[in-house]
Amino acid sequence: MEILVSIAYFSLVWLIFFYFKYIRFNLAWKFVVFGLYILAGLTEVIMLGQTTPYSKELIVERYVIPLAPMWGGLVKEVHASPNTPLHKGDPIFSMDSEPMPVS
Repeated sequence: MEILVSIAYFSLVWLIFFYFKYIRFNLAWKFVVFGLYILAGLTEVIMLGQTTPYSKELIVERYVIPLAPMWGGLVKEVHASPNTPLHKGDPIFSMDSEPMPVS
């Protein structure tokens, strides 16, 4: 977004000073043009620093890993329980061996 605004700003400067030549682009106008550009950039940085959410602590409410079986069917039994660590190879759930009816 900043790039688009910069392109628009400098295009306007080019139109005023070089294409239509309404004003001579002398040293004073160079300071005005680039000073306004720097001032706008600093204002953006300062405003983002004041309005962006900030926290020193991070709390993860829950860590969810989506699981899906390789075939469809009904879940017969859930082996995993809340707040218990699982190890590699532990069963999480058991599926019904009969295929799910297709409607």
